[in-house]
Amino acid sequence: DPKFHRDDVAQKTFSKLRSAIGGVYAYRRMIREAESAYRQAVQLCPESPEANFRLTQLYIEVGRFDDAITVLENYRKRDPHNTKIRDAINQIREIKHRVEGTQQLEQQLQAQPNNLPLALQLARAYAAQQRVDQLDNLVSQLIAAPELSQEDFLQLASFYVPLNRGDRVLAMLNQFVQRFPQNPVGWYNLALVNSARGNCDEAIPALERALALDDAQQHARALAKDDPKLNNCRRDPRFLRLLEQPEAAGNSSDLPFNISR
Repeated sequence: DPKFHRDDVAQKTFSKLRSAIGGVYAYRRMIREAESAYRQAVQLCPESPEANFRLTQLYIEVGRFDDAITVLENYRKRDPHNTKIRDAINQIREIKHRVEGTQQLEQQLQAQPNNLPLALQLARAYAAQQRVDQLDNLVSQLIAAPELSQEDFLQLASFYVPLNRGDRVLAMLNQFVQRFPQNPVGWYNLALVNSARGNCDEAIPALERALALDDAQQHARALAKDDPKLNNCRRDPRFLRLLEQPEAAGNSSDLPFNISR
């Protein structure tokens, strides 16, 4: 019907309906059907932001970054002054770069399975991309290695902080203090995590152990005095008694006691 091509409302409506159908396919992981529906939605209304961006998102999810960029480049020709399209293209290029870099790291680690710096770099990449399953698998392998240093162990735990995986951080810190019981940093961070979870019965003994192990330098005591992550337990009488002792002179910033900083 030639009138369809002169009817903006009809084009937008039919495109929106086809995009909705594509969304059902995408939700059910019927990728080929979703792609077909989204491409038809774009054909029905080439100016539709929804159709173009949904097709772009589908391509990103399946790792077809060049196809995603092509969709937006074509869309940009129809709306050359839309900065959101330009920004989206740049973001996809950055994602593509990170994914390709991670794939290279995976290949290198496969060829050098005992390369710890390479494994740590790959773990950091997984964390940055929020690939939690891959991060969990790699971290589980690394912390099982007896040669893993205390610093590297804590670094691995820190990767979970921005992911809001307090459960994983807590489990790793419990493992850390068992393997390195004389390290006050582990005990201090164990206190922080338990305090954040409202578990003062676990937080305060851990903090007490950290203060005892760091008695000479008093870094832990200086941090605990104002650390907001301990606020849930700050009014507990046991906590107050811990901090009653005078603070020794020293610079509390010399050691990275808080792995989330």
